[in-house]
Formats: sequence, C-alpha cells, structure tokens
Amino acid sequence: MSQYKHVLLALDLSENTPQMVLETKYIIEKFNAKLSIVHVFDLIPMAYQTDFSLPSENAEHEEAIKSEAQQKIYAVAKLLNVPKEACYLRTGAIKPAITKLAQEIAADLIIIGSNSHHGIEKLLSKLGNAILSIAPCSVLVIKLKDNSKNEK
Repeated sequence: MSQYKHVLLALDLSENTPQMVLETKYIIEKFNAKLSIVHVFDLIPMAYQTDFSLPSENAEHEEAIKSEAQQKIYAVAKLLNVPKEACYLRTGAIKPAITKLAQEIAADLIIIGSNSHHGIEKLLSKLGNAILSIAPCSVLVIKLKDNSKNEK
C-alpha cells in the first residue's frame, strides 16, 4: 500500500457524512496525511425554473445553498482538524470537479462514498468508476451503510 501524503475527501453532505468522517480519520491518522475536503453541487438547471422565476430569486437560492454547504464543510473540517483553506466548494459536474481539484492540490488519494446495492455497483459505484477512470491518483470508495434498513 502506498504512503499517502495528501488525501482529498469528497463529501455529498448526506446522512452518511459521519461514517465518511470516521473512516477518513482512520486513514489520515494511519498515514499521517494532510486532508482536504470538497463538496460539489450542480447549478440549478434552467429547464427546471418556472416561467415566474426571476434571475435574482435563483441567484439568492443558489447563494443560500452554497452558504449552507460551506458551513457543513467547515463543521466536518473542525472535526478532522482541517483548516478552512483546505475546504473547497465547487459547482458543476462532480467527476471533473473532483479530479481537477485533486490534480490542483496534488492529492494522492481521493475518498468517496458509495451506497449502491445492486449488481456490479456493489463493487464500485458509477461515480467511483467514473472518477477512477480519469483520476490523477488512487481512489478509495467507501461502502456506506444503508440507512433505509434502519428506518423500518
């Protein structure tokens, strides 16, 4: 196994974030690695806007989403002793945003989560496979617990 020096944790800020935090903490402690955190969200598509939406309403909504995501990233960063300068919020397509950032910051490991439960996706999620195909470094896909089983 490689000696990882800089890990990029890609979070979707879902209910699985605590599991991602625990597993990432173990990895960065084991390798004494630097950690950066990223969350990527898509812009609000124009096709879904109503005829009555005003551009300023959409901009305000987008800013509110960005602000909330940034606060969640900072909360995770605090748990993992990551400085705010190592927290990134990107907009756009997830795969290129994560891999481009990994290259920019010279990460040697990208950590993502997968909660797929069917067929080949059990081995590697679609997102994980997509990132792996263009990533400039190793990719670790963490199998996330299925929280829907606990709701029954």
